Amino acid sequence: MKRVCSITFNIGFTLIQLLFCLAIISILVSVSLPSTTAAVADQKIISQIYDIRNALKLAQNLAITRGETVTACLIDINSHCVSENGDAIAVFIDANDNHQLDNGEIVVSEVFITGTTVVLSASGHNKSYVRFKPVGSAMESGNFLVCNDNPVLGTGRKVVFYYSGRIYLSSDTNGDGFHDVSGNKVQCPVN
Repeated sequence: MKRVCSITFNIGFTLIQLLFCLAIISILVSVSLPSTTAAVADQKIISQIYDIRNALKLAQNLAITRGETVTACLIDINSHCVSENGDAIAVFIDANDNHQLDNGEIVVSEVFITGTTVVLSASGHNKSYVRFKPVGSAMESGNFLVCNDNPVLGTGRKVVFYYSGRIYLSSDTNGDGFHDVSGNKVQCPVN
């Protein structure tokens, strides 16, 4: 008598194994999603502060090379210089020296604001612009505060400019996870 050996292999997963794997994956996604959201928000702020710094450096370099005053300001949808709630940073030659972007004035660069809120704080009474002289120094000092549109996601960062023409970005100088300027924590207004 001949014996026949039959071996069967089950290939695949049971329904319980699949449900268990899906439960683990959903837990991992729900844990990692908030940190991913915060990282994306932080990247938006980083990108925006570098764009603003580059626009200010462009204004400064243009003032030097052209030998005339160049203005940078936060502009609204109507191209008016504003201190907050702007849509872009414009670098332009202010031909009539009225500190506003008018028809016919040369716009050298525009940096659009997306996913962040930018507030300009310049020296003097309610100045909504910064100007650079032909020698490279600024006629105002102050900063651009950049915050995420959702203030719950953390503090902001600043692009700081001085009368001397120095432009720099805020940094976390004391290692507490928050950016500082001259030892003061950069804070975004909460709506």
